[in-house]
Amino acid sequence: RFPAGQQAPAPGVYVTQVLLDGKWRPSVTGYGTRPTVDGGAPSCETFIPHYSGNLYGRHVRVRFHIKIAETQKFANFSQLAEAVQSWGAQALAYFGGK
Repeated sequence: RFPAGQQAPAPGVYVTQVLLDGKWRPSVTGYGTRPTVDGGAPSCETFIPHYSGNLYGRHVRVRFHIKIAETQKFANFSQLAEAVQSWGAQALAYFGGK
């Protein structure tokens, strides 16, 4: 859900930052119909490299920086997971590896 007065981004994959515990962390966010999973209604999912906690049910702030990929359908979940890891590495590099 996007805040009132804010528009959803164009479908794709973005380098983002997530505010957790008072600290902005590098992340990567996909917005779109999740064609590899179900192709349903658009959703927004964020991957935070090197984070292992559970954020389900928590409200977090996400800042979008640059688009790095288009939405695409992968042949299987292994390919999707590899892509997410690669995008996570790009997000870390974007912020100087922090």
